[in-house]
Amino acid sequence: MSELKDLPEVTRSTFDTKEAAAYLGVSVDTIRRWVHKEGLPCLRMAGGRKWLFKKEYIDRWMEKRMNIDQQFEEKYEKEYGKLRILKP
Repeated sequence: MSELKDLPEVTRSTFDTKEAAAYLGVSVDTIRRWVHKEGLPCLRMAGGRKWLFKKEYIDRWMEKRMNIDQQFEEKYEKEYGKLRILKP
């Protein structure tokens, strides 16, 4: 038993779906939608019913999304207020 005390404390680097939702401040449904439609990376356990999310992958995915959003804002900020004709 004393051998266990000598082991270093294990820090988790993965989240389940609820923990990932809490980490990102969104609902579980949003996490599911992001996995299926936005490409949020997850590890699927045997049977495919349980998902695990690596914190490192979530952070990297969010950084990529933020850069895309920033590029979009910079591109269209110049045109803000200009007349645009929308066609169906």
